[in-house]
Amino acid sequence: MNTDKCKWAREHEARPPYWPPRFGKRPAYWLQVVLIFCGVVIAPTAWSQQALRREVTSLGGPTTYGDLLTPAELARIEVMAMDSPPTPPVSVADTRVPVVPMAAVLLSEVPRSTWTYGCSATSAGMIFGYYDRVSHPDMYTGPCNGGVCPLTNLGQGIGSPIPGSCYIIATMNGFDGRTTRGHVDDYWTGYGNSGPDPWEGSWTEHTWAGCTADFMGTSQWKWDFIGGDGVKDFNTDGSTALFAYSSATKLYDYVPPASAGLPQTALCHGLRLFAESRGYVVVENFTQKIDALYAGGFSFADYCAEIDAGRPVMIGVSGHSMVGVGYETPSTVYLHDTWDNNLHTMTWGDSYAGMAHQAMTVIRLAAPAPDPPTGVAASDGTYTAHTRVTWNSVSGATHYRVYRATSAGGAKTALGNWPTGTTYDDSGATPGGTS
Repeated sequence: MNTDKCKWAREHEARPPYWPPRFGKRPAYWLQVVLIFCGVVIAPTAWSQQALRREVTSLGGPTTYGDLLTPAELARIEVMAMDSPPTPPVSVADTRVPVVPMAAVLLSEVPRSTWTYGCSATSAGMIFGYYDRVSHPDMYTGPCNGGVCPLTNLGQGIGSPIPGSCYIIATMNGFDGRTTRGHVDDYWTGYGNSGPDPWEGSWTEHTWAGCTADFMGTSQWKWDFIGGDGVKDFNTDGSTALFAYSSATKLYDYVPPASAGLPQTALCHGLRLFAESRGYVVVENFTQKIDALYAGGFSFADYCAEIDAGRPVMIGVSGHSMVGVGYETPSTVYLHDTWDNNLHTMTWGDSYAGMAHQAMTVIRLAAPAPDPPTGVAASDGTYTAHTRVTWNSVSGATHYRVYRATSAGGAKTALGNWPTGTTYDDSGATPGGTS
């Protein structure tokens, strides 16, 4: 299949169904709304939103399962501990941007944050906070800032929470409306500490939800990623495991082998898990070493293309994750470095505050599902040859589909083709009958 001509569809029902008032056992009409965003329409068969979300997650891009790789193939993959401290190197001050040049291309809606229980979790929070603000509003749904990720001080930091911050990076009991234990309570004792984690032997571990640090495995002492001797070595508090090929090859959505520990996750796969937990589809996610290390690796042109497409990117330097939010040719990268609310800069392929540029992690999200149609109505005796079904237009929708059933629990029959407007004439509905 030519992926450039691939179309994916997500659909919602219009509830409750509309029952034309003058029919006996009257037919119910459902509307299916489609947002086409990439040749073939793949229409999920599940009708509840929960079932729909389970199905569409299978539409995600390629995944690399460590359990399916040979020892030789596994040997081509390296792991890096992204374990930078809460306080920045002194030289970070030299990277601040006092005035943004006119030639700079920036994604201005990417939030900024201080270090919040791990650089990678903080970076992921800024990326998803951006999508929450511009296109995917369910990334964060807590009480802070009216349910929208704040643009500055996104994360609460460590210690006393920063006022106005939210839990998208790390959940915590008593913070941002939470009244039960969360990520910080279960996994954090202090920067750089190994396990056992606080929850072990003391209480039931919370269910991962709401924050990036959960799904990426940040600060969770659960895995043996080095040596394969069964002794845990990842992740110390504040650290997240990043996997990449020791070459220019993209490593798609890497899921470590089960033998390394459960649950099977790491930085890149955790990005997908978080997005899917919020009900969104990941088109693809991968980590790739840069071209300064390997010919054919992720290039500055690749990076600029992501920014131009409206997608912030995670930058991996030695031991530290940051978020690329803009560029200026020929080689300037604008970034948020997780240590303050300033805009910083680095040269592509160079080092940042002494930490060498290593890799880039990309996540590409599908457009969110359209809202269900509203104002669904059917004519009542206006026409003799048909029933006219009408509805309000849905922002972003390209096609609709009308379904009819003789009862709310009956089988639904798709009517006609996919209209692009907001009207459909059903000539198969018999006045005074069931359909």
